[in-house]
Amino acid sequence: MTRSAGVLGRLARLRKAVDAQDRRILANLNDRMRVVRRIGRVKHAVGLPVYSPAREAGLLRVLVKGNRGPLTAADLRSIYRRILFVSRALERRRR
Repeated sequence: MTRSAGVLGRLARLRKAVDAQDRRILANLNDRMRVVRRIGRVKHAVGLPVYSPAREAGLLRVLVKGNRGPLTAADLRSIYRRILFVSRALERRRR
């Protein structure tokens, strides 16, 4: 086996591992959004607002504190801000 064939084989295995991680992330995001949808229904039923800045700030603090990298705190905040944005939109739909 040539060196480049070995490297390409390793790259293929690493990509396969990333693909498996992506499938798990997708499943977890969809699980999260199903719970978020239920939260939206409860909030609507009792007249609570969808957006809870204190709750979101607290969540971000906990996540950043528990982060062991290699994501930076800024990277993690950026990812979660988008997740939270989509979560709020889903709560508002209340299907």
